[in-house]
This record gives sequence, structure tokens and C-alpha cells, in this order.
Amino acid sequence: MPDATGLAWLADGKLAGWGLIRRCREGHKIGPLVADTSGIANALYAALCAAVPAGDTVYLDVPLPNAAAVAGRYDCA
Repeated sequence: MPDATGLAWLADGKLAGWGLIRRCREGHKIGPLVADTSGIANALYAALCAAVPAGDTVYLDVPLPNAAAVAGRYDCA
């Protein structure tokens, strides 16, 4: 996909998380972002944000049932 970056997190040779950031109408959108732990999710989120130009708006596309992600505060600083 043009203007997209995908990342994966391996732990003990197994996939423990992955995510995708892509250009959208305004800024960039992260989704899906899947991880075994919140620490892995945070690290992937930060790395995905680093893949876009500084100052661009980043949206996190969160499925409504994911209360932990909705409750978190994530900054692409």
C-alpha cells in the first residue's frame, strides 16, 4: 500500500504484535494495532508515529470493544 508502514514485534521467535500506519484524507491513521501486551502496543505505536513527518496528525483507529486502548493517552511527540 502506498504511503503506509507496517511493523511487527517478535518475542522468542513468535509474533507478539504488529501494526500499520497509512496516509488518510487528513494526516495518518494507525490501524490495526495488535499486541500481546500494553508495553508492546506502546512501543509499536511510538515506532509507527516516528514513520510520519513531524507535526502530522495521527489518528488511532480503535475498535469500540477495546476499552484499554480507548482509556489510554497516546502522543506522537
